[in-house]
Amino acid sequence: MVRIVTDSSADLPEAIANELNITVVKSRILFGREVYLDGIDISTNEFYNKVRSHRYFPQTTPGSPLVVYQRIKHIEEMGEDILMITLPESLSKWQDTAKITLSNITKVDTHIYDSTGVSMYQGLLTIQAARLAREGYLLNEIISKLDEINDRTIAYAIIGNLDFLIRGGRLPVAKGAIGNLLGKTPILEVTNSELKPVESPRGIDKGINIVIDKLRNRFTKEEPIIAGIMHSENPVKATEMANLVLENFNVQHLYHSKFGPTIGANVGPGSVGVSFSPLLPELIET
Repeated sequence: MVRIVTDSSADLPEAIANELNITVVKSRILFGREVYLDGIDISTNEFYNKVRSHRYFPQTTPGSPLVVYQRIKHIEEMGEDILMITLPESLSKWQDTAKITLSNITKVDTHIYDSTGVSMYQGLLTIQAARLAREGYLLNEIISKLDEINDRTIAYAIIGNLDFLIRGGRLPVAKGAIGNLLGKTPILEVTNSELKPVESPRGIDKGINIVIDKLRNRFTKEEPIIAGIMHSENPVKATEMANLVLENFNVQHLYHSKFGPTIGANVGPGSVGVSFSPLLPELIET
């Protein structure tokens, strides 16, 4: 048997993590000297409330190797192999934490898989891996299957708060260029371990339509898809995005989630996102 482990930056809905027996290890959230464990000491809603009122800009870091080890050591005791799906090394130190943690796991096979994405991009890969594990696939087989779909998995975030994007360092803006973005809604594309701005329309509605067009260029109407809809305190626009996704694509599974603190610290309140991944043929229900 294989147990799938991921970090909380995957923004997995708790219900699906429980259903698929996915172990989620937690990031730490820092507001100045205040430290919280994501989803344990502070909820996503509490995080956004604090963001609005706290004097310090939030930062996120991986959980300590000791805490992560304590969270997953029972998996080794049960004799299950471990596949840990993480944020890309270019965007987080989670892989360093995973390497230290798994070096202490010696009785079962382990592997660290670089998701090359964030939020539900990482989440969709994790979900498909967990479904394969439940079907009895071996560790190396699951890794091979993830490689088949990772290159075509993609996510877009439509930014509701430009200030957070700039302060979080995810939008490199030259001096004098910030004024050109005022009143606009940057769209970030997440793929191949990069978060890059692709367009900056005026208004989130135009942003949603642009994202749908970009997805049409990547996926046919017939191709089976697994998708995630994410938002940060913007459920109305998230619902509009979900409806358009269902109208335009062959979505076999659609998951609704909130941007957690890891990505929320960069996109800020008011943002909406979507993740798409091809559904593995082995997981298509007939």
